[in-house]
Amino acid sequence: MSREKMKAKKAKAKERATEEEKYKKRLFAIRKKRSARATAKLERQHRERIEPAHKTHMEKISDAVEHNLEMLKALEEEYVIAQQSKDNLDEELAAEGYNSLEEKINAMKEKAVEIVDKVQAEADEKAEVDENKQAAKKRNQI
Repeated sequence: MSREKMKAKKAKAKERATEEEKYKKRLFAIRKKRSARATAKLERQHRERIEPAHKTHMEKISDAVEHNLEMLKALEEEYVIAQQSKDNLDEELAAEGYNSLEEKINAMKEKAVEIVDKVQAEADEKAEVDENKQAAKKRNQI
């Protein structure tokens, strides 16, 4: 395993050496033109190629913590909204005279059944209207 590591290190060193040679050739050509801006640009590109900008361990951790804080804030907002809706429902049921938990649950079940019946009736009416329209179209086509 140590031989493989040594080979990898030598390969990296050779790669760096070839990159540095290419850099020096380009730098020489640019210096010939006497362009300070191009030289600075080339030096920056060379630095980024040799030593890419990596985030430090602490920067990675702080980014993760910031992301987690954002997630927690969003979850807290959802919780507050859900809690407010539960409190509002509890107050409505208490105002209607339902005091115990069983009474409140039964009242909610009754309301749910009423809502389902109402939606079903509206769907049936809509389907009947659609059928009438289709029948009228068929009559008009004949």
